[in-house]
Amino acid sequence: MANNYIQKGNVITVTASKERTSGQLVIEEGFVGIVETSTKTGENYSLSLTGVYQLVVGDVAVSKGDLLYINSAEEITITDTDRLFGKATTAKAPDKTVEVLLLPQQS
Repeated sequence: MANNYIQKGNVITVTASKERTSGQLVIEEGFVGIVETSTKTGENYSLSLTGVYQLVVGDVAVSKGDLLYINSAEEITITDTDRLFGKATTAKAPDKTVEVLLLPQQS
């Protein structure tokens, strides 16, 4: 392993721009990910950048295999002008949730 290796990059530390809840999909410091533990504004927390998570999609129609995006309000969309963050591994369930594979970070 290279002597300058730091970590796999699955989880990074960021500072909360506002109160965050565990399991929440967020945009923080230019990264899109899932909050690992609830935190208050200004505190550091761990942001997961990889994995499969169950997320609420509300009234958005989602089928297995759909690409999912996040808008500036941190809402999940299927609008390709928003920021790509994941791919649905299930269709939307009756409880308005979908399992989502987080994709590599996009600019």
